[in-house]
Amino acid sequence: MEIRSFADLLEAIQLHDALWVATACPRKGLACDAAFLDALDRDGNGRIVSDDLRYAVKWTAEMLDEHRGIDEASEVLELSALSKQATSLRRAAETILEATSAEKKKSISLAQVRESAKALRASGINGDGIVAPETITDAGVADAVRTILSVLDAKENLAGKKGIDAAMLEAFRKRRDAGLARLDAESALMVWGDASIARAKATRAARDVLDEYFVQCRLVAAQPEAGEQLRLPADHVRGAMGDREALAKAARALPIAPPRADGTLRFAEVVRGPAYEAIETFRREVVVPVLGEGDVLPESAWRDLRAKSDAILAWIEEGEKDRVIGLGAKLRQLTGAQLDAIGEAIAKDVAHKPTLDAIASLEKLILHQRWLLRFANNFIAMPELFDHKRSALFQRGTLTLGGRHFALAVEVPDRAAHAALAESSNTFVAYVKIEPAGKPPFEVAVPVTAGTSAGITVGKRGVFRDPSDVELDASVVQIVPQPVSLWEAAIAPFARVGRFVSSKLEELGKTGDAAMESTITSTEARVREERARHDAAAAAPTPAAAPAAAAPASAAPGASAGALGGVIASGGLALAAVGSSAAFMMNQLQGMSLIDVVRAAVAIAAIVMVPSAFLGWLKLRKRNLAILLEGAGWALNDRLMLTRRLGLFFTRRPPRPEGSRIDRSDLVPVIARSDDEASSTRGRITVAVIAGLILAAYWTHAWWWPHLRHALPLLDHAEQPASETTTPAP
Repeated sequence: MEIRSFADLLEAIQLHDALWVATACPRKGLACDAAFLDALDRDGNGRIVSDDLRYAVKWTAEMLDEHRGIDEASEVLELSALSKQATSLRRAAETILEATSAEKKKSISLAQVRESAKALRASGINGDGIVAPETITDAGVADAVRTILSVLDAKENLAGKKGIDAAMLEAFRKRRDAGLARLDAESALMVWGDASIARAKATRAARDVLDEYFVQCRLVAAQPEAGEQLRLPADHVRGAMGDREALAKAARALPIAPPRADGTLRFAEVVRGPAYEAIETFRREVVVPVLGEGDVLPESAWRDLRAKSDAILAWIEEGEKDRVIGLGAKLRQLTGAQLDAIGEAIAKDVAHKPTLDAIASLEKLILHQRWLLRFANNFIAMPELFDHKRSALFQRGTLTLGGRHFALAVEVPDRAAHAALAESSNTFVAYVKIEPAGKPPFEVAVPVTAGTSAGITVGKRGVFRDPSDVELDASVVQIVPQPVSLWEAAIAPFARVGRFVSSKLEELGKTGDAAMESTITSTEARVREERARHDAAAAAPTPAAAPAAAAPASAAPGASAGALGGVIASGGLALAAVGSSAAFMMNQLQGMSLIDVVRAAVAIAAIVMVPSAFLGWLKLRKRNLAILLEGAGWALNDRLMLTRRLGLFFTRRPPRPEGSRIDRSDLVPVIARSDDEASSTRGRITVAVIAGLILAAYWTHAWWWPHLRHALPLLDHAEQPASETTTPAP
């Protein structure tokens, strides 16, 4: 089925969702305008569902009275086609045509709409009420906006520039008023002039110890004997001797000076404890300059100094917490006129919002006119998937790899999840990594639907062409193997046996090499040990009274010979087993004619191949392309079965030019004949091969065949225990 007109589409959206091919699809991976897909995805979740398509069709029907542009997929909108509900769109189109001095006043193109919107945004008109400093012509007002942005979190407008809106401006006004009031109170607060902050910090450093001292003075005034309790006991001092930390702790526990009942601090009596430096700095920088007396500090004077210092430091901390207030004197440079000018710029931008919204809707309508019918076909019916002259929107491009052309490639967001699902598709799938220049790579799933899978392995490279005919580098990163053809399914058991035998032979080769190396190493060690023992025995004098004692030493060669005999016997047994099997097969074949041998081979092959071919045929009939799309995020109602003819369309070898032929002649003999050295080498190799064959034939006839019949009796005799052999009497 194919939806050929917008009138048909209006009928198609009345059908139940179950009658559509798809009910949802991912936003990513479709070969069409991104802005059109953004318009379809109303909730912005990255997926387009059937209701999104229905809404787009109905809205387009409301905006247009004539649908010829939709049927033609045109990017040019005739103003006469607009309905009464599209009055704002018509005014926006006329404004654009007037502003651009277009020759044609009765139609507008997608490019004209986008250029006008781009020009408006470049001029600072976005309709979102966010003003950026770059779009303000007055330098002073622009600097005011930059100052505000330095203390408030900026917002980004539709043009991608950072600026401020009305809410930010109002918040800044309020905080600026508080900051100005604070600045007005600064002169009254800074009682010590430029030195106020430094003196306040010096007072803060001595605050805790001085507060504690004057409390101790009140205690002594109320109870004179309490002064003795403020001293450290002698045993406490003796216990802290030699312990630096204990001494420091004891010193911190002492008063900074002997408490006085009159509530005064005499700086001459201040002990050199941990707080001595802070008190001395306070006396020198605060008491002496402010009070004019540096010897005595009454409690009343201390409380006055502390209150003024706390007020100064609280004022500073308030400015540090609030970035607007922290601007300090810069707040006076931001005039009310400048803030009013910023407000006017914001209001002017907001006033353009209806026009800009209309322009955005106009762009959306032209995009629907261009893409809606084709998208609906890909969503509801998918006729382009089965048309070799067109490509479906989800076809990410074409792949050329291994001498074949693959027409179907679906973008895969999650390869692991897709591969797990593709196992049930009964289709050979290759996952290919595409690497565009200057862009992030992406991966596509490519089904192999005809021919053979030979040569399609991980690491295989090819070229990928996107819908814009841009050639990109491609490489296979994973495959999901399945039979591609009936022949491949039939010979699959032999292929598996071949792989199994090859792997076992490789394992046996590795095991044999290891065993040989171990045997050679152990034999070499025994030879060295035996030689060392022999040399030691030859160097030592032999006692004359006991000549028979040397007899056991000769047992070693015997033992070695016995071991060697065991090895030979074992090897002979293995050779005999292999030979007997070969002899049995030769005897069976000697009784059969050539035709019988061929028949037997064909029967064995048929027994193996027919069931495998039948199972492969069933798999090939069940190949389902819908699973490839579902793994990429599509929601499909039905299967998309892959027929043989469709498989030949998706995977094929391009035909060669007419009249061309493949030259299969071997050029190596021609080159070899022109090279005397190569020719002589080939002759020597031929003679050596012939001589080897003659020697092998002679050995088979003269030795191996006659001895084969006697191999097993000889080995049985060789395996008799050594204890049964008789030794000659002395």
